[in-house]
Amino acid sequence: MANKRLPKSSVSSRPAVTPGIQRQASFLRKTFDMLTNPANSDSVGWTAAGDGFCIHNVAEFTERVLPRYFRHGNYPSFVRQLGWYEFNKQDCALPTFTHPLFQRSNRALLRGIHRRGETPRGNLACLLTKVKNVQQEHQALQHTVGLLTGDSFLIAAHSQDLQSQLGSLRARGLQLETLMSVFSDTLQRGNHENMAESSAKNFISN
Repeated sequence: MANKRLPKSSVSSRPAVTPGIQRQASFLRKTFDMLTNPANSDSVGWTAAGDGFCIHNVAEFTERVLPRYFRHGNYPSFVRQLGWYEFNKQDCALPTFTHPLFQRSNRALLRGIHRRGETPRGNLACLLTKVKNVQQEHQALQHTVGLLTGDSFLIAAHSQDLQSQLGSLRARGLQLETLMSVFSDTLQRGNHENMAESSAKNFISN
């Protein structure tokens, strides 16, 4: 009996893996392990905050560390790989690279780092959720801005009312000052008249 060939689709039941994601996991994992190894601390290590890494000695890093983890001593190639995964080179005296998801305290975040232009299917739902959250936050901010705008109009109206009342109060104060001045003048004139009348009476009686 002749053997029948199985269709290619049924030869293997192993799920297909995107080559780019395999390279990504390998590169990031090896880089993380390289930084975690205290034996490499003279050449390369985490920043003080643990949100990136710094190459202390490029020559030693290239000759001794890179070949141990990546089977090559090509420093420019290593830097290009970092760029493909969207690491940022900081403006420091020594080569320093950071990525929001490359954290010393949380290795699990490596799964969220992808090569530029790649979006694994498994993360599409997460990406859509983030987009919806951002849209909801934007709508909430718009609502808040609307409320604050309304409040600002009310505050402006109250401010105008207070300014009007303050103007009236100042006018009344001026009126009061005028009346007090008139009253004082009248009082002084009355005192002078009483003194004159008293002097006249004393003169007549004498």
